[in-house]
Amino acid sequence: MNKLLLIIKREYLSKVRKKSFIIMTLLTPLFMIGIFVVPTLLAYNNDEKSTVAIVNQSNFNELELLSTNSIDYKALKQINFEENKSALIDTYDFLIIVVVVVVVVVVVLVLVVALVVVV
Repeated sequence: MNKLLLIIKREYLSKVRKKSFIIMTLLTPLFMIGIFVVPTLLAYNNDEKSTVAIVNQSNFNELELLSTNSIDYKALKQINFEENKSALIDTYDFLIIVVVVVVVVVVVLVLVVALVVVV
């Protein structure tokens, strides 16, 4: 039993003393904070009213979302670009921002992992 504890202690200390473990121990909390802070900042810094286009091609009309001070819901029966141009462009602009943020986060994560593996 004593030898088992010695082996566990040696393995634990060998893993904890690695540079990659120390770097990831410091970066993981920063990443977790970033996951919550960045979307919050993006949401609060937007002073203009966002438009959300809802396409409902069914005959079920009981679902009606109420517009608020920050979000304006536009109900569309079908996607006709010329008639609903402004609502569709506003919705696509928001989707592009979300995609760009996700791509940036993924690239940063890949770079961090690559640096940890190299170190």
